[in-house]
Amino acid sequence: MDKENFIVLKDTITGYPQNIVTESLFAEKRFSFAEVSLGRGPSAILSLTEIKDDIYRWKSIDNVSIYTYKGFIIKTEGLEHDISTNSKSLSLEEPLKLNINFLEPELYGIEVQLMKLKSEANILEKGWLKTNTTLHHIARGISFLKWRKVDRFWVNTTTRMVDKSVQHIHPDLPPINMIFYYKYK
Repeated sequence: MDKENFIVLKDTITGYPQNIVTESLFAEKRFSFAEVSLGRGPSAILSLTEIKDDIYRWKSIDNVSIYTYKGFIIKTEGLEHDISTNSKSLSLEEPLKLNINFLEPELYGIEVQLMKLKSEANILEKGWLKTNTTLHHIARGISFLKWRKVDRFWVNTTTRMVDKSVQHIHPDLPPINMIFYYKYK
């Protein structure tokens, strides 16, 4: 096996490098952005391209878009299995049932249950940055599919913004890891 194939095989088994954002890359960027990966796959940078009604649109160079509301992923475009919901009542504190649409394969009006399991103080390390956060563990489930996962949200104790999340949005997708880098003017 040649070296290139060995590296690809190794990355497939052990995962690709994460936390690719450096202090110099952060300084280069003019606008807020997020480092995103699916499961242990390679990281990509998505730039914040729009904020409308508290919904943030993060877009990659290859036109994948992830929309977030208070850190929750509420819509995706360009993934293998896209989702959408119009819920603006999402909260890390309150149990909630919401309807979500799976766009591939098409399945509309699926009831998803969200419930906070626990919260704990945590120091989040993002490359060269260390941030005091509260780590929230949120159960996400679809009862008729017998699907249940635990999402995690690291909320900055100073800004009250989600600095990192790991979310399971679709049974056929690995978890989406998002690390947010905000640029304040």
